[in-house]
Amino acid sequence: MSGHDAKRAELNTMLEGGPMHDIFRADEARALVEIIGTHAAAIDASKFAASFVTLQSYSIDQFVLAITRVFDRPKKNYPLRSLPAIVDHVLANAASLPVQEPNILADALKHLGAPIGGLGTDSASTQLAMDALNTKMPSPKTHPALAALKALRDKRLAHAEHIKIESIAKTGWGPADELLRTAQMMIAALGSLTGVMHIDSDGNYYLKSDAQRASVSTHRLLRKLSIAPPLPHEIEHEMQT
Repeated sequence: MSGHDAKRAELNTMLEGGPMHDIFRADEARALVEIIGTHAAAIDASKFAASFVTLQSYSIDQFVLAITRVFDRPKKNYPLRSLPAIVDHVLANAASLPVQEPNILADALKHLGAPIGGLGTDSASTQLAMDALNTKMPSPKTHPALAALKALRDKRLAHAEHIKIESIAKTGWGPADELLRTAQMMIAALGSLTGVMHIDSDGNYYLKSDAQRASVSTHRLLRKLSIAPPLPHEIEHEMQT
């Protein structure tokens, strides 16, 4: 294995063992929250409300933990596999990590709102791309939504501080979803250095559909329990039988 191959393999391992795993869990949790919220009134009126409310609560906690881990800043005392830490690693090893898929990199940067023209298969393009990622990297100081999620994690989930929950800053799903979308595009940009494609040309994240399997199963369960209405093809099947 050449030096470049070894660095690409190392980067893949860092991505798969860190932010890709957290993005999958955030996507999975978000889909569960959405499907339960869609049928909230019917769930509340059923005998199974406690189970689904608990599942939704756990999913929200998982989303908060996953998103905040993705954007955690590097620590001196121990290494992290967060996006900021990985971008720093790539910058320190840019000469050994030339771009493999410039078109994918260009698409990812475009969807991040940081387009760069003329990207090639060279380490100079790697440097430019990582500088762009650092410019767009969310932090609690620049993104109120991330500050709110981090405060929730630090003060309620990771440590039960003796404070009123009302004192913790809040955010909505819109800004939180934007953080998830940003993380997905950054994964795509980093994947272009290893030759692994994570998005299509429209910016659709490939693993999103896999992460929705739990919510699809939950929706199926809600239909079986007569909480959610049947789908059109299920009604048609029943009429035929």
